[in-house]
Amino acid sequence: MKKIFSIFAFALLLASCTDDYKDWADPQSYLPDDAISFAGFAASGVDAIDLGTVEEDSVQIFNINGTVPEGYELGNARIYVYPADSEGAMPQIISTDLAGVASVVDLQNYIVSEFGARPEARSMVGHVFYNAVKDGLSVLIDAGEITLNITPEAPIIEEAYYLVGYEDWSDNNTNYQLMNGGGDVYEDPVFNVIVPATGGDIYFKVAPQSAIGDPNFWDLIICAVTEEDDDAMEGKFAVGNNGKAFKIPYSAEFAEYKISFNMLDRTYKITGLTGDADVWYMVGSCIGSSAWNNAANGVGVGLIPLYPSESDPTILSYTGKFPTGGQFKMIHTPGDWGEQLNYTNISNPNSAIVSDEDGDNHNIGIVSEGFYTITLDLSKMALTIEPYTGTPSVYSTITMPGTYQGWNVSGNAMTAMSSMVENHDWVAKVTFDKDADVTTNPSDPEGFKFANGTWDVNWGGSGYPYGIGTQGGPNIPYRKGTYTVCFNDITGAYLFVK
Repeated sequence: MKKIFSIFAFALLLASCTDDYKDWADPQSYLPDDAISFAGFAASGVDAIDLGTVEEDSVQIFNINGTVPEGYELGNARIYVYPADSEGAMPQIISTDLAGVASVVDLQNYIVSEFGARPEARSMVGHVFYNAVKDGLSVLIDAGEITLNITPEAPIIEEAYYLVGYEDWSDNNTNYQLMNGGGDVYEDPVFNVIVPATGGDIYFKVAPQSAIGDPNFWDLIICAVTEEDDDAMEGKFAVGNNGKAFKIPYSAEFAEYKISFNMLDRTYKITGLTGDADVWYMVGSCIGSSAWNNAANGVGVGLIPLYPSESDPTILSYTGKFPTGGQFKMIHTPGDWGEQLNYTNISNPNSAIVSDEDGDNHNIGIVSEGFYTITLDLSKMALTIEPYTGTPSVYSTITMPGTYQGWNVSGNAMTAMSSMVENHDWVAKVTFDKDADVTTNPSDPEGFKFANGTWDVNWGGSGYPYGIGTQGGPNIPYRKGTYTVCFNDITGAYLFVK
């Protein structure tokens, strides 16, 4: 017997198919169960589709065979789609026209959200339904189930890329490797490398890993779309040597350059670095004395820095205590959530140490309370988190005695950063009226040290604006200005933040 929808029931069905449609846990049980079917009216599948080769805005994803009985007028069609190999997968509704033609954008968005952007054929099940009207009443027609095989549009992204030029234009030059954060290249498609300035203009191109040693090397490399003399520090790139060399114009201001390529968007960006530390900060439920407080003036309150290595400022690290279930992430600019590092940036995460605490690849969760060392490699934008095996001393006071205040070892006390866990980080706002004189008496130059309120324990170092203090080390130099000074009493790492 044919089933007839009431006008009210049909309105409810349409309401469930708006842009606000939510995924359901069981697509079979939530497919419409009050549709009718006709023996001579059924959908059938089409050949595999590669969206990267589709030139139009839409593409046919099923054929409809036969006709509906006389008196039925078809209104619109849609297909419920879900992955073929996922039992109980969530369905998504994609609208089509009556001939089975769907929007390329809708298909691309669904496949990327469900499977990711990697250009591989994806197998899906689709169930086709048509709305129709007969004698003024609305009905839903079940046209049956089909199989879809669709490859999303995306460029091929390799695991590594290399600078060609810079210092060596040979076709086997692998001196400078661009790397992503270590995860899936389609989830993290930005590849980075930091290179020193050369004292003149820099020219380069980029070779994918597969091009190294290939006889057609120069036909496979990546070039700038713009002309060399445009001096473009960001823009689109071309593949296949179809363009000019990238150019970095000489500037006395910069000591290094960070070169970044987004291989999915096919864009590049070159950033000059002054040699000062490129600092990232932790923020989270267990960071500092104010949870999730990413304020512009929050360094030492809700933000704790990762400290640059003296030997390589592209390596940042932090050692401290974290509680069970503590959550955090990294931000680049205090007060700005726009640039973040999170669970997806961890290289080979160890499930005994960290977890994707909130299940959306955003926050880093600590599995068990303890001391951990977090390391960030800026050249790869990759994080590692490892247990710290030492037994840190606990201090109730840290001071900053120095030339600028008469070497008063009990004066200029710093503030403990952490109140939610055992504190090992300290912060102070300090103004230096002039540069420390390090030349008049080089054996005992002006400067300052960190101390525990006495001279029994003190840390000195030679680095500025960051460094590693050691017990009884040299006086730390400083420059005129007002700084937020941060210090970690486990590692002796310190940092001046303007």
